[in-house]
Amino acid sequence: MKFFILTVIIGSVHVNARRQFGGVGIFVKRTLYDDNSVSVCDRVFDGILGVKFVNKISGYSFIIYSCYLPPENSPWGRNANAFFGHLLSQLYMYDNEVDCFFISGDLNARLGHLRDNIHDLDDIPDRHTIDKNVNQHGRDFHEFLLESKFCTLNGRGNIHSDNFTSISSRGTAVVDYMCVSHDQLRYCKNFRVITMQNVIDDYGLQYLLSDRCKIPDHSILCTEFCPLSSLANPSHEKAPNNADKTIRYRLNQMPVNFLSSEIARNALLEIISSIESCREIQSEIDSIYSKLCDCIINEMDDVIPKYDCSNRMWKKFRSHKPYWNNELSTLWNDMKEKEKAFVRYRGQASGKRRLHMEFKHARYNFDKRLRFHERHYRSTVVEDIEVSCLHDPRQFWDKLKRIGQPKSRLIPMEVCDNIGNVSCSTKDVLDVWYRDYSSLYQNPGNVNFDDNFFERTNNHKQALEARMQDPLYDSNYILNRNFTIDEIRKAVMKAKKGKAVGFDRIPYDVLQNNDAISVLYHLFQLIFDSGIIPGAWKTAIISPIPKDITKDSRVPLNYRDRKSVV
Repeated sequence: MKFFILTVIIGSVHVNARRQFGGVGIFVKRTLYDDNSVSVCDRVFDGILGVKFVNKISGYSFIIYSCYLPPENSPWGRNANAFFGHLLSQLYMYDNEVDCFFISGDLNARLGHLRDNIHDLDDIPDRHTIDKNVNQHGRDFHEFLLESKFCTLNGRGNIHSDNFTSISSRGTAVVDYMCVSHDQLRYCKNFRVITMQNVIDDYGLQYLLSDRCKIPDHSILCTEFCPLSSLANPSHEKAPNNADKTIRYRLNQMPVNFLSSEIARNALLEIISSIESCREIQSEIDSIYSKLCDCIINEMDDVIPKYDCSNRMWKKFRSHKPYWNNELSTLWNDMKEKEKAFVRYRGQASGKRRLHMEFKHARYNFDKRLRFHERHYRSTVVEDIEVSCLHDPRQFWDKLKRIGQPKSRLIPMEVCDNIGNVSCSTKDVLDVWYRDYSSLYQNPGNVNFDDNFFERTNNHKQALEARMQDPLYDSNYILNRNFTIDEIRKAVMKAKKGKAVGFDRIPYDVLQNNDAISVLYHLFQLIFDSGIIPGAWKTAIISPIPKDITKDSRVPLNYRDRKSVV
């Protein structure tokens, strides 16, 4: 299992707290929440939140403590002994009830060279130190670690993955920690510190920066906890990497000789032979179409390049920063390079001060130009709205609607029953969606059927069938004649490229070649003669679209259904 724990200062615990002093929180991944019984076990002490997890299958249990200790020069940071004393008492209290403890958060403690283990007595590797300074919180934290037999993950593992946890124009420091007991240290893998600068670059979050949204100082601490296999949750084992990826094909790089390999040709000839000897029953037609899909997909996997788009799909849903320009991009990259040089420097103090001043100056220039462009853009928008108010009232109201953040169109994973109870269980959500959408296409049984209409329709059908038995009946030759391969080729070539695939995952682009058209010609003729279509053509992928964003998003029937069929 992976933990991505970020202590969030929200200002909800200390009622009279100054700005930037507040409480803590823990974000829990949905799969972890569903697999475990989750309960809050400790929130008595300000700045400490303990959450207990008990696996529903194996019974493996652990507690995560998210902590925030204000700086020692603040009114609320002068009682560090009571803070760590409460943590220690909680460890003793739950020692025999849970299998593992995690402590993480912003402790404003600088350990420096202080050892969190006893040399030649504790069997754990020594900690690599990058922050040489020590403060009083660090000394209190050091005593807590020695007494509780806990150690920090900071400074252990890959040196290149370690970094300062607080980086600002004032300097760098290690004040955020993730701690485990000595006997659980061997189960923690790949500890790393991810700076906010890297997060913004990796996910393209520059559009969030503004005069009211600065770059956070604190970094993200990540680790992977891998307990014994007998204790791990068997229901969610690590899947192959491809299972978590959204793979797409680069259809614009499809080779000209697609489906021309010897293996593909033999498979297509076998499919055509199966069509000619088919007994015209549903199971055989489904089998033939399944073989055709497998043949095409296997050929696509072999000759068409693929790419992973799982980390890029979110980009089209993100907000746009209209005033971001090349100047801001240049200043951002310059600030990023100066921050890396400042953080990685291990030379003399004079060089460190020089790099610190360069980084501080680069951040000041970026913030200054960002504020300037934001103010200029906002003033331009205001002037544009004022002009529209005088000349075109309709355009004026349209521009007013676009002001502000767009409302979220995400479908929540929760439903509400008739009584008003809310359920977040995945099974309950899927059951409600399946029930409501199934009722749209099924006769509920309490609808009054028009018997007269049914009788007229039935009589008309019988009259048409009787006319067809007449020897003088002249059938419509154009509708009843067999297909020609030119008709199939014309229809396939007119299909638009780049459209969404259906349930069979076959894009139109791969069908626009002579080998595929030849198989489709025989397949459509078989369907026309038998009157039976493949079962896959009766399955659709439904993409819900909100009818009205003001309605309850937890009700499935408040969405329109857009279907992607074969």
